[in-house]
This record gives sequence, C-alpha cells and structure tokens, in this order.
Amino acid sequence: RVGWALAGRGRILVLFDKAEHVAQELAELLHAWLAQAPSTSFLVTSRRPLHVPDEQVVRLGPLSEEEGVRLFEARAAAVQARSGLAEADVAVVARIVQEVDGIPLAVELAAARMALLSPSEILERLAQRFRLLRSSRSSPAGSTLEGAIRGCWDMLEPHERDALWQCTIFRGSFGLDAAEGILDLERHEAAPWTLDVLETLRDRSMLAVDGPAGGQGKVRFRLLQSIRAFAEVHGKEESDRSLLAERHAAWYLEWGSRLTERAERAGTPELLRAMQLEVENFCAVHENRELVGLENSLRALCLRVGVRRFSRPLQSWAERVWEGVRSLDSTVAPSVAVRLHRLLADARDLAGEMEASASFRSTAIELARAAGESRQECRALCELARALGELGRV
Repeated sequence: RVGWALAGRGRILVLFDKAEHVAQELAELLHAWLAQAPSTSFLVTSRRPLHVPDEQVVRLGPLSEEEGVRLFEARAAAVQARSGLAEADVAVVARIVQEVDGIPLAVELAAARMALLSPSEILERLAQRFRLLRSSRSSPAGSTLEGAIRGCWDMLEPHERDALWQCTIFRGSFGLDAAEGILDLERHEAAPWTLDVLETLRDRSMLAVDGPAGGQGKVRFRLLQSIRAFAEVHGKEESDRSLLAERHAAWYLEWGSRLTERAERAGTPELLRAMQLEVENFCAVHENRELVGLENSLRALCLRVGVRRFSRPLQSWAERVWEGVRSLDSTVAPSVAVRLHRLLADARDLAGEMEASASFRSTAIELARAAGESRQECRALCELARALGELGRV
C-alpha cells in the first residue's frame, strides 16, 4: 500500500534516520517500494549499508580539526554567558577534538561540560571519557558516547566482537597482512575469512580504513580511540590478552627483522616507509615487556630505534636504549645485545661523542665474536672503522 502511495506522488525524496537497528527489514521494504515507485528516492542514515540494488553509500568521516573547533565553540556558547573561545583555549579545544577522534556527538558532549569546566579541565578528564561524555541538561536526553558505541557493538556477531577486541593490540594503524597473521578466530565455528570480518567492522562503523595516497601502496586499518577504549573494557580475560600480545610480538618481530636485513643491505625509500608505518607497533611490543618477555621487548626496541637509525634523529631514544643495555641478562640472545650496543653507538655518533661511539662499537664486536655472530661482527667492524676515521686514528 505504501509503495503504490509513493508511486502516485511522482518524484519525491523519503528520509529514514538512524536505520541501523532495522536495516534488514528496511532493505526488504525498500526493494519492494523501488519496484512499485521507481521515481522515488530514499535517503537513509545508518551505521551500516543496507545492500539494496543501486545503493550508493556515502561514508561520513570524522570532523576536521577546524570543523570540530567550530562545533565545540557553537555548543559551548549555549551553556556559558560569553560567546567565543579565548585565544589561548583554541589550541586546547583542537586537542580535545583530536582526542575524541572528531566524532560530532563527542565534541558536542565535551562542549556541554563548559558550563562547569574549562577546556583544559575537559582535556584532563578525557582519560575517563565515558563518564565525562554523557548527557547533561544542555545536551540531548540520553546522549552518551558510550551508548552510541554500544549500539554498534550490540549489532556485531560474537566473532566480530572478538576480532574487534583483538584489533586493540595494534598501536596506530595496521595492514591486512598483520591482521591475517595475528587475529585468531578459530574458536568460532565457521568464522568468516579475516578480510570479510574486517570489511564488516568497517561497514558497521567500528573500524576506520585509510586508503593509500594516490592509489599507491596498501590500505591501512585503525581503531578510533573511543572504540578502542570501549572494546578493551568489554573484551576478553587477561590470559587471552597474553596470548594475543605474544602473537602480535611474534609477527612484528619476524616481519621487522626481515625488513631490517634488507634495509641494511640496500635502504630503499620503500623499505624505510614500510618500517616507519609500523613504528608504533614496535613500541607496543617493547612496552608489553611483562606479556612478551624481556628479550622480545628489547628486540622490538632495536627495531623501533633502528628505523630512526636510517631516518634520524635518534638522540631522543638514546636513554631508552641505554636502559635496555642495563637490563641485559643471560636470558637475552647475544644478537640482541650486539644490536643494542650498535644503536647506542649510533646515538653517540649523532651527539658528536665519537670516543663513546668507538667504545660501544668495540663492545659490540666482542659480543658478536663471542656469540659467533659473524654478520653482526662484520657490520660493527665497518662502523668502528668509520668512527676511528672520524677521530683521525685510521
């Protein structure tokens, strides 16, 4: 009956808002109505595509920093006597927008707190974002950031929730190869291919996808900070986290070691860019020492700092490398100790401390020789020769 009524009205536009909870039922209705009233256009807002014939999906990304600041300023004006932001507050509000991933609802809820808090106080309390970003008298009743995310979470299948929780092990962005090597969904009967699961998470607005610039390279996936925080809270037990961290460490250490070997032979820009994309994941492995063990933590530190070795600057990481050297014990492979001493020597090079650099390289040579690491010994010898040349001793 509705379809024939629409057909009798000629060219019209029908709007459905927040249709994600009835997506399947609406898709069936639209399919029938379009057959009866082909001149009718439908505009549907939803957190998931409907997958009906001729559907054109327009994905709305987060607000830009400028757009977020403008929205914050407009909503803040409704809860305080003065209008406009003080000049000193604009940069703080930009940080707030960045911390809430440019999500419009989160920006509005943060701005509503301006009735009692300054922008700096709001920023400080974002560590408790789900308590902070909820409705008040000045925002729509029932509006909470946590509730908005929970609505998407509740639409996921068990294996999709598990995959989303496992994605929280990544830091920054990650590639499809890493996801396929680390996510483990075998506990779920007939779970889809990892690629299909990631696509579903993207369709449900739970996973962001960054396309390669200019069509070059590979697609990268990433979690918005608020979704990461929600998934971590509603995820698995700590024992599962340990196994996940071990898989994450094993994949990145093996991948990073292969690329480091290739980069040291011929440091092409493509290899260096690939390494730089994963710097945050090397950091995550290094910082997960209690879950992955001392040796894996130090190997990740070597990879993290090794990227800086090729791209500079390295000085800011020198102290952390030195801490790694001090933490060495008999459980750590000699190759890791050699690598740490070589990196520490690189840092001393950049600081112009050539005597210290030569000393660390000499130690690296002794360690490599004692462990039978001939390739590391050869590289350290070449680096020592260069350092001695700088000192005028060769």
